[in-house]
Amino acid sequence: MKVEEYKGNFTGDREERLCFQWHGGAFYEFRLPGGRTLITDPYQYGSKRNYVTDSSRQACDVISGCDYVLLTHTHFDHAQDLPGVVEKYPHCFVVVPDDAYVSLMMVHGYNSFVSNIQPVGSCDRLEFEDIAVEGFRGKHTILSPQDPVLKDNPEIFASGIPYEKQGRYQNEDGSFHMLRGLADIEGGMAFRNYKVTLNNGICLFIWGGELKKDFRKYCYKNMKPDILFVQLAATNVGGDRLYPNMDEITEFIEYVNPRIALPIHQENFQWEQLKQMETQCREKLKKDQKNICYWNPEPSRWYALC
Repeated sequence: MKVEEYKGNFTGDREERLCFQWHGGAFYEFRLPGGRTLITDPYQYGSKRNYVTDSSRQACDVISGCDYVLLTHTHFDHAQDLPGVVEKYPHCFVVVPDDAYVSLMMVHGYNSFVSNIQPVGSCDRLEFEDIAVEGFRGKHTILSPQDPVLKDNPEIFASGIPYEKQGRYQNEDGSFHMLRGLADIEGGMAFRNYKVTLNNGICLFIWGGELKKDFRKYCYKNMKPDILFVQLAATNVGGDRLYPNMDEITEFIEYVNPRIALPIHQENFQWEQLKQMETQCREKLKKDQKNICYWNPEPSRWYALC
């Protein structure tokens, strides 16, 4: 099994292979055999991160369709553009962690009462016409004091300041707004890893989080998906984005044992770094005699699984 660049025309061809493209961050678009579309973590508009397709446009305007949405969690860089997607594609199914309802409604203004939202719990399974989706509880990566998100949003992540004393979580009378606090913190930390199985047996596994703090790795041992999407958080590559070390992530890839491994959330690295990380991972896989292919997809380019 391999991946090659797709040079066909979706509007004229009935493509029976799985095709996909990366729009930046954790935002992927998949064309399923038969023509339906699945997207993950739509975040596009206003993004200043590397590799985004077009930050002047909403996610709904850069995808070719949408029948399914998978949200790993509800932080802005994974769910910000969801309302626009649902407005343009009102019949799509939105799969979300079952403990993130409130977060979607309060943080993103997402109306879960007028859309086809499908909650998924840990070790839960949803069966649709084209795909089966299994969810595994995860843990969001813990921010370091030097993380740019923390620095840019001190009112949310202020170190040492109790939530009840942060203005974001206060009612008009100054009392603690518990629901908003839970929505933003607990709801945003509700995380799901997803195993997606197509009707033709092709299997994808989407994993994110912090390797050192994922104590449920037994769920993934020798899963053998066709494609594993693995998060390139700084903590997963040695804690230093300038000099990343792929040993730990490669060991995890070997543990899951996919045919192909691709990165997600790799926008914090320059392309030269990503190519060096690819070389590191491939050399270790070869040394360990593992027949697994790791590579970096180029943004906004369609690929097909062969």
